[in-house]
Amino acid sequence: MSAYRAGKPNWYDTRFYPVLERLLSGFDASLSDVLLVDVGGGRGHDLQTFASKFSPLLERLPVKYARAYYMHSVHYGLGDEDVIKIMANLVPALEKGYSRVLLNEIVVSEEKPILATTNMDMIMLAHLAVRERAEAEWRYIFTQAGLKVVNIYSYPGVAESLIEPELA
Repeated sequence: MSAYRAGKPNWYDTRFYPVLERLLSGFDASLSDVLLVDVGGGRGHDLQTFASKFSPLLERLPVKYARAYYMHSVHYGLGDEDVIKIMANLVPALEKGYSRVLLNEIVVSEEKPILATTNMDMIMLAHLAVRERAEAEWRYIFTQAGLKVVNIYSYPGVAESLIEPELA
């Protein structure tokens, strides 16, 4: 994953996702002292770099009512029903109006897909016999899991997007 990420902007870079506005502003330590949970985080590359930038804010803490739950590329090869179950399993840990889910995934534009996205879609098809999901497919998954999409953040020329659902 570190080789894949080399030279690419991180999801928490200011021009990609507004961390200060969407996560840090409004963080309520009296509700929960958890800011961000990496769900299925592989070796934790993403949170290690996030922690290096925002180090005073992150510690190993309980999981319920975190400000955000982060997932990166954990849904490959899974059917919609399995992904819906994964997302629905987060619902009891979320605090309505406070907790956010941050899903760092490829979202194929239905109107004007970019080259980086379609390249990854073809690579995943060739190597794993899976495909990337379109925005409507992600919205369906979140709706079925009891969530709604607040926004989808993208960075120009980058295949991945950051999908931000919350409790419906």
